[in-house]
Amino acid sequence: MSELTLKQIYEGVAFIVALIGGFTALANILKKPMDKVSGQIEKVDNKVTKMGNDLDQVKDGTMNSLRQSLVRDCEHCIAKNQISNDQLQMILDAYESYKNLGGDGYVTNLVEKTKSLPLVIK
Repeated sequence: MSELTLKQIYEGVAFIVALIGGFTALANILKKPMDKVSGQIEKVDNKVTKMGNDLDQVKDGTMNSLRQSLVRDCEHCIAKNQISNDQLQMILDAYESYKNLGGDGYVTNLVEKTKSLPLVIK
C-alpha cells in the first residue's frame, strides 16, 4: 500500500477548493436568470389570480341575472296560473345554467311550482 505524500494531499485539497469555487461561480451565474424567471412566474401567478377573481365576479353577476329572470318569469306564470311550452323550456334552460353556477333552493321551489302549471298551447 502506498502512502500519500504531502504534495498529493495539497493537490487533492487544491482540487476540492477549485471545485467548490467553480460550483460557487456557476451558482452565481445561474442565480440572476433564476431570479428573473422567479419574478416572471410571480407576475404570471398574479395575473392568473386576478383572472380567477374576475371570473368569479362574472359568475356571480351571471347567476344574479339568471336568478332575477327566473324569479320574474316564474312569478309571472304562477300569477297567470298557466305556462306555454316555449316559456317552460326557456325557464328550464335558464334554471339549468343557474344550477350549474351554484344557484340556491329558492329558485328551485319557484321552478317546481312553474313546472306544475297547466300548459297553454299558443
